Amino acid sequence: MKVRFLEFTLDAEAGRLSGPEGEVRLRPQAYRMLEVPAESAPKILSQEELLDRVWGVEHLSPASVKQAISEVRQALGDDPARPRIIETVHRRGYRFIAPLAPLPPLPPITEVKEPGPAEAPAAPFEARAEGVEAPPEAAPIGPRPVAEAAAPPPRPRRRFLLHAVGLAGFAAVSLLEGSMPPSAGRSAASPSRAERAAGRPTLAILGFRNLSARPEDGWISAALSETLRFELTTPGTVRLIPAENVVRMQRELGVAEGAAADAGLARIGDNLGTRLVVGGSYLVSPAAGGTVVTINGTGFAPSAIVKFGDNQAFTTSITETQIIATAPAGAATVNVSVTVNTNVTASGPQTQYQYDGPAITGITPNAGPPAGGTAIVIKGSNFTSASVVLVGNVVVTPIFVDTTTLNAVTPAQNAGAYQVRVRTGSGTSPDTPDALFTYTSGPIIDAVNPDNGPTTGGTIVVVTGKNFAAPLTINFGSVPATSFNINSATQITVLSPSSATAGPTDIRVTKGADVSPVNPKAKFTYVASTPKITQVAPNSGSTFGGTEITITGLGLSGATCPGAVKFGAVTAQVCTVVNDTTITVTSPPNLAGPTVISITTVNGTSDIVPNFTYVSPTGPGGGTAPPAPGPGGTTTYTLHARWTLLTWTGNPGVNVSDAVRGSGVPGAADLSFRISAVYLWDAATATWKAYFTGAEGIPGATDFTQFTPGAVYWVAIQGTGQVPWVVMAPP
Repeated sequence: MKVRFLEFTLDAEAGRLSGPEGEVRLRPQAYRMLEVPAESAPKILSQEELLDRVWGVEHLSPASVKQAISEVRQALGDDPARPRIIETVHRRGYRFIAPLAPLPPLPPITEVKEPGPAEAPAAPFEARAEGVEAPPEAAPIGPRPVAEAAAPPPRPRRRFLLHAVGLAGFAAVSLLEGSMPPSAGRSAASPSRAERAAGRPTLAILGFRNLSARPEDGWISAALSETLRFELTTPGTVRLIPAENVVRMQRELGVAEGAAADAGLARIGDNLGTRLVVGGSYLVSPAAGGTVVTINGTGFAPSAIVKFGDNQAFTTSITETQIIATAPAGAATVNVSVTVNTNVTASGPQTQYQYDGPAITGITPNAGPPAGGTAIVIKGSNFTSASVVLVGNVVVTPIFVDTTTLNAVTPAQNAGAYQVRVRTGSGTSPDTPDALFTYTSGPIIDAVNPDNGPTTGGTIVVVTGKNFAAPLTINFGSVPATSFNINSATQITVLSPSSATAGPTDIRVTKGADVSPVNPKAKFTYVASTPKITQVAPNSGSTFGGTEITITGLGLSGATCPGAVKFGAVTAQVCTVVNDTTITVTSPPNLAGPTVISITTVNGTSDIVPNFTYVSPTGPGGGTAPPAPGPGGTTTYTLHARWTLLTWTGNPGVNVSDAVRGSGVPGAADLSFRISAVYLWDAATATWKAYFTGAEGIPGATDFTQFTPGAVYWVAIQGTGQVPWVVMAPP
């Protein structure tokens, strides 16, 4: 195919792309990413089709397609927002949209002659891989000898990808050139028809066979193939046979990837019409090794054998008390042993050796949609520029920031939690909860603010994230939050419930079967708070003492018994802290009449409010008297545990905040620590509107600020027992 589009010329047979300023240089895969859509225009090609036709492999991530498309657009100045050449079709793939026009034919050939002495043909091509050295004492590997071979034209030296990615292993390459058995009608030494037409030899790359028995190392085959394509075709000496043609022929002939037998190479070459076929294999060792280690002990001898696990180490110095050795390849923690004759050193903590492999300490964000495309930051240690990221078993090419940070984009996966691993030459990061990424279409929490509050509860927390929609529930650890408002699909305002213990807990949002993943940024830390007493049962007892009492409240876990509980000025000598909300105590002797039970912790002392009555054995029985009637112009509501439904009969236009706090109301108490929320029934829209105590300064957190006479309200309170609520009312 030889075509012109816009200001560019594409010659597929010559493998050249030209523009106004001359030749446009692209990587082989990027060049094919332009050529294949142009050949198929105006058809839309999916990412899977492009992977198959450009790479001929199935284990690469779709991110490879996006990267190659991006390179083409950058080289040609094609804006993806306003494309002129390649258009992205949402959820379907890519399409070549520039008008194509065929190039005029070349002038006809007028003469063919044999070259004279001054026109001797160039020496046959010699394939070379620069920068790769065989391991010491290894059998020679590489291209088979070619008679009178000459190097390709000089070009900038490039380090072969095997070295560039820090591959701890070996690659064996088989090259067939000039030794294929002759096919019918032509000799082995004569060039193929395709080669004669193109004026240069053609090259078929079969790929490389993975001998490591680990599927996650399969990406190396594509990396090696891509490097060979670039190294061997850059000088323009050979023409590359498209990868899809090679893969198709391999499948038809049943020749495995990387097959190195001459018969397999010959069959592929004969059917593709080429004399130059490359195939090979590679082996990845578990780690790089190479660290010089000093081993101290006694009884060593020159014949000592040192092993790291099951692998023998090379020793450079041995004395009776010290050995200097080079650690062999390995991973994780292994035992180092020294054998002298048949005596082996005992193992113990002092004989352990830790290979410095990569480790992941966190992923942000740690959840995203199954469609993939989530940009994540991977934090950890011992990352290298040759790191490879695996999400589950899907390989992703990361961007190396530094030894503690990698950036990556998640591939598409089915819903569920997947381990993210980082692989380097020193091994693979271990599986940990911090290395999990969850694919979900359900709720996701990205952050909470504030991220701490008292154990008494009542902290207004703004939760931000994704996919918030009613109906849903919110839990702080195992405790459900009873008061919250869904502000939008990305924000929830919630009132923290009380907690029996101080410390961190996970906030999680549940919608149906979907639960937001555990996230370090979704933790809320409860801080021990000033104790509050919400109930005393029984609330009276004999002046002789001895009454067994249960005190219910919040923030009680910091109390120390005896000493923390007092009845007036008298300290209770017998008490037990059950948990943050309960203390049992035995009343001490005291004078008859009402008194105050108080609890003191390092965080403060509970409110000084009469809550227990001492009764003389000769006097009338005890009990809690009803509150005294308030002065004219007030109304008292009795609020019950959790919820109370009431009709507002107080003054019109009263601010909810003032009413809750008892501002300016004779005989009223500040109930802001008990009343957590007020809900208004809006008959016009048949919906509930919410007011959260203390949320007046947060935009969008409350739906109303004043009470309306005759309106119906649900009032939510924390703790147990009844609460009298005194409000201003018409006289």
